[in-house]
Amino acid sequence: MAERLVARRDLEFLLYDWLDVQSLCARPRFRDYSRETFDAALDLAQRIATEKFAPHNRAADLDEPRFDGERVSLIPQIGEALKAFVDAGLMAAEHDEGYGGMQLPLAIAKACFAYIEAANVSSAAYPLLTIGNANLLLAHGSPAQIDAFVRPQLAGRFFGGPVRMQITAGCQVDGQQLCLASAEPGQNGIADALPFVGKRVVGRLGVSNDVKFHCGGRV
Repeated sequence: MAERLVARRDLEFLLYDWLDVQSLCARPRFRDYSRETFDAALDLAQRIATEKFAPHNRAADLDEPRFDGERVSLIPQIGEALKAFVDAGLMAAEHDEGYGGMQLPLAIAKACFAYIEAANVSSAAYPLLTIGNANLLLAHGSPAQIDAFVRPQLAGRFFGGPVRMQITAGCQVDGQQLCLASAEPGQNGIADALPFVGKRVVGRLGVSNDVKFHCGGRV
């Protein structure tokens, strides 16, 4: 099963022969790493992908998420897989130790995630969007936003994703004013403002209503 997900020989050729990732260990940021520790991280991701993500790939398609008006319910195997992913430190694989990260080179971190996506692309979307959310806030967010959203996301307490909405005057997300977008002639005014919203995970990965949308336009 593992070799069917990602061809390890090809992956190692790309990482070590073509990209020469192990040479990064000479840099202060990665001085605690070696090819052996990189291989160990790949082995860990391969095992989690094979044991936790791949088995429910079809089940997640047959039993899709359900929304009862208050909470989203998913099959429990998704929560189990995500917990294993978080507990292994893969949510913050490339992030600084100051944020609880493993501080792996980005190439190794993405190679690890390739196993997860190959095993189950739908369940991989939860950490994928959360990591993207955290990276956006690390690049452009305030210290308060980083503390409120990034740290709990990388710790696996929150999951986040992009929100696509029509922006109008007075549009807010949880009290935060959003930038306005003017439509050019001939366009419909839909803008990718992409306010990234942290969503608390409760119960069987049900999404709580902690973050509310108050918007003059359609959400």
